[in-house]
Amino acid sequence: MPKKLERKPDDPEQSKRFLEAAKEAEADETEKGADKAFNKVAKPKGGRASS
Repeated sequence: MPKKLERKPDDPEQSKRFLEAAKEAEADETEKGADKAFNKVAKPKGGRASS
């Protein structure tokens, strides 16, 4: 049986920064919300905006 990998405990400060960034980007749990948040922070490839 494979050995179970041990996870490091979550860093509470990092979790807090992640949640704050998600709120700022107006992210939510839907695919549409995730796409909206991603497009808000991602830079277009090659300097062109995608449609």
